[in-house]
Amino acid sequence: MAAQFDTLAAAEAIEDAGIDRKAAKILAAQLRIASDAGDPVARPELEAALAVLKTDLMERMSSLGWRLVGIVIAANAVLLAAVKLIP
Repeated sequence: MAAQFDTLAAAEAIEDAGIDRKAAKILAAQLRIASDAGDPVARPELEAALAVLKTDLMERMSSLGWRLVGIVIAANAVLLAAVKLIP
């Protein structure tokens, strides 16, 4: 049998952390709904999802890096042209 989520204890802990009573009750109720939602995600599923996110993030960072290199080169070219035009 699965352990029951103690909404009252959660709300009191949230309230003790400085959240007002109404918000603490709402948050505890939503946590209860989430805890009753079904099977938890298994570690292999989390690791697979994180691997996909890491790959995507690395690709985006690489792309951004190359775009920044292009911007720096273009800015330097404009600066050199401006310096040459100044008498």
